[in-house]
Amino acid sequence: MTRSLVWQRQQHGVAFSATEDDALLPVGTWARQPLSLPNGRIASTGPLLHLLEEEKVTLDAAETTLTVPDAVLATLDAWQTDALGLPAHAPVRLTLSAQGTLASAAFRLRYGFTFDDGLPATGASIDGVLFHHGKRDYLLPDPLYTIVARIDAYNAAPLQDMDERFLWWSELAALLPDAASFPSEFFRQMHTVRPDSFSLDFREEGGRLRILPRFVRSLHREDNDYGGELHEDILPAAPNEDFQRRFFGQVHPGGRYALPGNWFVVLPPPLRSALEVVHRINGASESEKRQFLHNPRAAIRERLEAHYGDNAEVVMDSLFQETPLFLSERIKHLGVWEPKGGFYIKTQGGDWFPGDPPPQSLLLPIGPQGALVDVRPADIAPIKACIADAKTRGQGAASYNGTTVSTGDAALSLLERAERMFVPHAPDNSATDGPADNSEEMSDDGQVNANADAPVVPIIFDHIDETGVRREAENLRQTVAAAPFLRPGIALHEHQHEGLAWLQEHWRHSSPGALLADDMGLGKTLQTLAFLAWVRAQQKHGVVPGRPFLIVAPTGLLKNWEEEADKFLMEPGLGPVFRAHGGDLRALMARGTMATAREFENSGLVLTTYETLRDKIAVFIAVHWGVTVFDEAQKIKNPKAMMTDMAKSLKSEFSIALTGTPVENSLADLWCIMDAVHPMRLETFKAFTGTYMPAGLHSTETLAALKDELAKPEGFPSLLRRIKERNWKERPAKHQNPVRITMPPEQAQAYRQALNKAVEDAGRPGATLEALQHIRTIALHPFTPAWGTMTPDAFVNASARLMGTFELLTDIRSKGEKALVFVEVKHMQMILAELLQQRFDCEQVLIINGEVSGPKRQERVHAFQTRKGFDAILLSPKAAGVGLTLTAATHVIHLNRWWNPAVEDQCTDRAYRIGQQHDVTVHYPMAIHPQLGDASFDVKLHELLERKRSLSRDLLTPAPAAASELDRLLADITDGAAHHDADRTDKGEARLLECLDQMEPLRFEAWVAERLERLGFSVQLTPASGDGGADVIATSRTPAVLPSLVIQCKHTQSPERPLGEDGIIEVLRAQKRYTLPGQTLCLLVTNAKRLTSSAVDKAKGGGVGVLMRSDMSDFERGGMPQILAEPRCTR
Repeated sequence: MTRSLVWQRQQHGVAFSATEDDALLPVGTWARQPLSLPNGRIASTGPLLHLLEEEKVTLDAAETTLTVPDAVLATLDAWQTDALGLPAHAPVRLTLSAQGTLASAAFRLRYGFTFDDGLPATGASIDGVLFHHGKRDYLLPDPLYTIVARIDAYNAAPLQDMDERFLWWSELAALLPDAASFPSEFFRQMHTVRPDSFSLDFREEGGRLRILPRFVRSLHREDNDYGGELHEDILPAAPNEDFQRRFFGQVHPGGRYALPGNWFVVLPPPLRSALEVVHRINGASESEKRQFLHNPRAAIRERLEAHYGDNAEVVMDSLFQETPLFLSERIKHLGVWEPKGGFYIKTQGGDWFPGDPPPQSLLLPIGPQGALVDVRPADIAPIKACIADAKTRGQGAASYNGTTVSTGDAALSLLERAERMFVPHAPDNSATDGPADNSEEMSDDGQVNANADAPVVPIIFDHIDETGVRREAENLRQTVAAAPFLRPGIALHEHQHEGLAWLQEHWRHSSPGALLADDMGLGKTLQTLAFLAWVRAQQKHGVVPGRPFLIVAPTGLLKNWEEEADKFLMEPGLGPVFRAHGGDLRALMARGTMATAREFENSGLVLTTYETLRDKIAVFIAVHWGVTVFDEAQKIKNPKAMMTDMAKSLKSEFSIALTGTPVENSLADLWCIMDAVHPMRLETFKAFTGTYMPAGLHSTETLAALKDELAKPEGFPSLLRRIKERNWKERPAKHQNPVRITMPPEQAQAYRQALNKAVEDAGRPGATLEALQHIRTIALHPFTPAWGTMTPDAFVNASARLMGTFELLTDIRSKGEKALVFVEVKHMQMILAELLQQRFDCEQVLIINGEVSGPKRQERVHAFQTRKGFDAILLSPKAAGVGLTLTAATHVIHLNRWWNPAVEDQCTDRAYRIGQQHDVTVHYPMAIHPQLGDASFDVKLHELLERKRSLSRDLLTPAPAAASELDRLLADITDGAAHHDADRTDKGEARLLECLDQMEPLRFEAWVAERLERLGFSVQLTPASGDGGADVIATSRTPAVLPSLVIQCKHTQSPERPLGEDGIIEVLRAQKRYTLPGQTLCLLVTNAKRLTSSAVDKAKGGGVGVLMRSDMSDFERGGMPQILAEPRCTR
């Protein structure tokens, strides 16, 4: 019995079919048993089935044949074409030649190919996506396929309009790969745009307002990160500035603009007419200009009516994006949003890992031409003094410690604001509440953006370092008893009754808002819906005016809010629902912003995403909301983010923040979320950090003080937090099951090679993150890219975690139960889906990741919840870790571990939540190296996450793995391998000292930090530069028993040579910089055998403790050094 996968060329595509003994097989059965290719290899049908799910292929009526269009085939990766038995990608480069010039109607473009070895592809022919040369067939991948198709289409029907030809070439050139051969350098560098819509920006120049046109295009995307409409600038900053200069330099605006850098702008007639109004208003008085900004539509529509009559409004809506008036008292004015302070905080971690520690240094664009300069907060005052001195001498630049800085007003403004934010007791010299007049700012991707290119948005009192709007509970409202609003059979749990009463008490006292931080799975959604229904009843009885409710949530959760409202609330629920995201919002906004706002006001409940709120803030600030709900409120935890500011700009009678993780990175998260719902509840950010996070760290005392503060006012505290262990009395048991599986030989070998590479690269910038990512990948599977070249069994058997996972799933299947499998790698999700179908002959395996839209997520959740018998669903930890109820599962498998245990727990709580009737088992498959055992990456990572998880049970203790902990994680696994090798050679203590001597200095610091953490200290590694003389800060968790430590590590390659006094001097200097709880001991740790006599005297005189080479063995075994148990020198 032979099962085969074959393909045939069709017009404009390729048709795939599968046969068994010459009989066609239904597509739904293809993945259940292996299919062979004509070349004898095993096919992988995963790519085809994935394309079918995305509706990119055609299924015939008999459901036995899949036809893939040429345009889709061109997008397949090389491994996918190989797995489907298709020809390989053509190893060619494109060559282009032009006939005539773009200005001529006779212009044509010809193409040819050369192979990668430089030989011309003479005699080659193309049949759609297939490239024929000699006896060989290849597949023409994108962008080559799309480029060739567009050239063929143009040559068949040349464009007669010159502007259209310029635009056509510009679009084609954007597709050309770097290796393509252009007809000339002019063609390579030419950019032509024809904007179809514009917005307005403005800028203060010498006390005068300049109103600027800004060309934008609409992007329409539907995915897990964005559910609404997005606009992007058509012109980059420099060409945009050039256009504006040309535009305002003309007596009458023209229709075509040739700009420096080979940029060409062609204005269609309607846009040209509208811009004539903008051109004219800039010559008017300042009051006329500001009046125009408040209602630009009227003036522009009047101009368009002269040309388009009754169609003027339709033309207007298509080409102008308006910005309406705003309502909230927290908004200062309408303007250009800027990154906070015009600078970025330089953190100690990388983008890959979570963590946002308080700043050790800042990146400020105060160098020549806006170059970034690394500035420590302590250096701000000296730099300002240097600038003042340089200005006195009439110099245009100043020098500080060898670094050139600008003496301009913008640079000084940045320094002053940074000083107010991060330097204690800094003077407030700001003369205005408006934004700093910085000519250039840093964007989120690290690029310098001109202010003029940014959208016009509400500028708010951000409360970073200024007191703006303070809202407190006011007069007690009179309320009426509400009729039952929950459907029959729906009853609140005891803690949910308490939560509803807590929200009602806030509302009665006219509180501005509150933070509901219940543990995941305790029913925050139901409590909130019950409260909204109660408030709606108060509105209907005239207690307060009737106003709409707004729910802001990640895209994937909006459908869940709708379904839960229908499920729990009696008719008519909360009233008409408007989906203010995606196509629904786009269709409405075509009628104008104020029309959209009126539609919101006529709705009962408006649902939107955080991204839509940010990008379409104009329509949301025009509405006075009755209640605003921020679900998964950690989305607005960053006080530096534009999304946060836009959320804070809304006008709402009452606001609720919902999150099970109010602190993900630092206590700053909590401040920011609370400031969104109750402005100034925790004072300004500067005051908050000074009170609760002195020196960037919180202590037991400050944490207790913050909890006491949040417990106020009595009867309706600002924050309510309940956890399952205490408040879900009917909960089933939750079992933890770490499963240890020995790595197969090939994985163990790849793992060892990765460790060796990590040791070789130690000390290189970014090496720690790179090494951990490499090791983490191998711990999952050493040969993931080889899928399609290995049999399914061989692929599984090459990974310890996969072997363990399939053993677990086999057992789960035998019991007829269901499982959630969390795996981060999207490619592995596709592979697992295919393997599950083959091994268990199950229905289509469901996947929920970032590519699955909100409605499809809910469809798949419903399917998983209702399908009978064994089932397994594959989930992305970030995309599916929140907002889903999957209580049909009684098993959770974490195939990938996440760095933040709070995120991992959110994943587990998709199954372990209210509604779960059975015990839940959480499985952690762990790949164990056959020789290294407990020193393996999976074991060490599991230990780290468990330590962090135990700490995170305290509400306000940050949980993610910080950069210093990741350094120690890498040190643990590499040192574990070294110690294993040392044990095998039986060198004992001598080998330990040899290992220490061979360490790089940074690795030695991480080793010291790890040992101190094992002794119970809270440990932080300082930055490589600007550390003030300290390498490690160890904060005592029991300051009454043990001192906190300021540590200088001195590693030497010559331990026999006496160590000098430099380390003593450095740590004494550092003690003045760091303020720690309780007593503080300055400590020098070294692998040297002894100190010089002057160093001994300096240590005794300064009260510095010293750990020498002779102390290292006890230190390694976890013994408390005598100098720590009985500190001699403290301050």
